[in-house]
Amino acid sequence: MSLLTKKVKVNYEGPNPQLYSFTGNIQEVRNDGKRGERITLDEKNILLRGCVLKNTKWAYCVVVYTGHETKIMLNSHTADIKQSGVEQKMSK
Repeated sequence: MSLLTKKVKVNYEGPNPQLYSFTGNIQEVRNDGKRGERITLDEKNILLRGCVLKNTKWAYCVVVYTGHETKIMLNSHTADIKQSGVEQKMSK
């Protein structure tokens, strides 16, 4: 299926922090109402934020998560403050 000459619909799971899982598909949209060809997407088909694609001449790309919904951003959180038991009692 050539994505450049056809209309397609991308279905994928909602944003979640699980870095090593992804499920979705790309399906051709046809004018006659019948289902078109479907390509399954999984974790092998995505690049996470900050990754670099090398040694390829071309690639089709679809952005599925942006901003604070990226898997990396959903996994980032502030570090816990490390204090001894004495410091915790004194800070109260």
